[in-house]
Formats: sequence, structure tokens, C-alpha cells
Amino acid sequence: MCSGSHQARHGTYLCIAYTEQKTGKRMLDEKGSLGFDEADFEVMFDFYKQLVDKGVTKIIDDRDRKDFEDGKAAGTVMWISDAAYYVAPCRDKGNEIAVADYPVIEGAAVYGWYAKPTSLYCISGHTKHPEEAAKLVEFLLSSQEMAKLRGLENGVPASKSSLEVLEANDMIDGIQIEADEMRKTHTPNIKLLSPYTETAEFISGFDELSGKVFDGSMEIPEAAKQMREIITQALDK
Repeated sequence: MCSGSHQARHGTYLCIAYTEQKTGKRMLDEKGSLGFDEADFEVMFDFYKQLVDKGVTKIIDDRDRKDFEDGKAAGTVMWISDAAYYVAPCRDKGNEIAVADYPVIEGAAVYGWYAKPTSLYCISGHTKHPEEAAKLVEFLLSSQEMAKLRGLENGVPASKSSLEVLEANDMIDGIQIEADEMRKTHTPNIKLLSPYTETAEFISGFDELSGKVFDGSMEIPEAAKQMREIITQALDK
């Protein structure tokens, strides 16, 4: 997996995907309604523990991006926009990289994988210059100048005009494009990630509780109970 805060996020998303596929429930919908009960969170923690016990991955605190770069890890999970950052050092060392399909268990009730925009622009309803603001947003999203400056730094652009600019300047290439083409084949199944999924309380809560499950200081049912309480409190704020 990845280093820093990303390692916790990506590991957590993998466990969410498995649990949603296994149970057929969404943990959180777009409106922030919680769909998991304690039994579902038990499935999530049990899956995480199995991954660590069987040597598939390290515990979250021990994961290091350089494991993938140095060939100590066979694969990694990441957002498409992060692909070049993680893959380039590995390729520079002569390794061949392949984009894998989304992991889905046999008989999955739902797909369990999500997409999100890497950046969003909005115009305040209180602005005294709505037309000027709209022109600025249009420039940032669709102008040739910005398209060339940004390239694939923030991922593959959703703007058709920006894509055309990149294609005309031979800037459409690399692992991000391969990964995005894979995503497109699954578009009907991939849901928009609820912003509530990325709350600090949830990510840090799963990180801390999964560590306690692994070291034996907490049983899975108790971790599941606390995890549900953490999310419920965060949603109530």
C-alpha cells in the first residue's frame, strides 16, 4: 500500500469494497446515511486481519510506498490520479507495470468500488461578480493554456476539450491513461464516493482499531461496535 495518510485511506477503501461486495450493502450513500451495522463492520475487520495474517499486506502503520518501488510488494491500490507518483519510481528501476482489474469476489452482491473528482471548483452564491467567476472557472477547466499546464497532474481530465488539447500535444500517455481506460469499462458499476467516507474520524478510527485487532488488544466485535459509534458521531456533527 502507500505511505503517510494515503496508506490508511487506500487500505480502508479496499476493506470497504470487500465488505460491500460480501454483504450487498453500501457503507455510506451520497447523502451520508450509514448502511453498515456492527455485523458488517465485523466482516470488514475480519477481512483486514486475514490480509495481514496471510501476508497479503502489512499492517497500516508498517506500509511503505517504497515497498512497491523496490519490488517488495507485487501490487498496490491507489486513486488513478496518484498512479504516476507511485509507478514512475518502480518503472525507473526497470520493472514492468500492469494495470489490474478491480478485485471483485465471486458472487458479489454489489461492486464496491468508487470514483471521486480530484478537484472541484465552485462559485459562491454571495459573489458580487458571478459572470467573472464563471469565466474564471471555464478558463481553469477548459482552456488550452490550463490543459497544457496541468497535463495529467490531477488525473485524466473530464473535460472533452481538455482531452483534445492533450491529445493534440501528444500528452495522453502513461499509467493514468491505462487505468482510466480500465475504469471506463466498469463505469456503470462504479459509484460516486460519499464525501463522508473521507472524514478524518473514520479513517483514523479504522486505522487505530484495526491495529488493536491485529495486536490482540481488542476483539473484532468490540472494534466493530466502536467503529459504528465513531461514524455515527461523525455524521451527527
